[in-house]
Amino acid sequence: MQKYDYSNLLGRMRKCGETQETVAEKLKISACSLNQKLNNKSDFKQTEIYSMSDILGIPLADVQDYFFVRIL
Repeated sequence: MQKYDYSNLLGRMRKCGETQETVAEKLKISACSLNQKLNNKSDFKQTEIYSMSDILGIPLADVQDYFFVRIL
């Protein structure tokens, strides 16, 4: 499984005043599931990426800067 750096995504969540719990609720997943995704224990589904982008106001052109930054 590829490892990704979600620090930009976490920063965007803070900037938008969202917590992992509130984002998880809006995604209709558990906070535990979101935490596992953010810690590279499981992968984001494409629908979750689109939904989170909408929730956090991330333009689709910038999705790669939040969800696909690889850890080297």
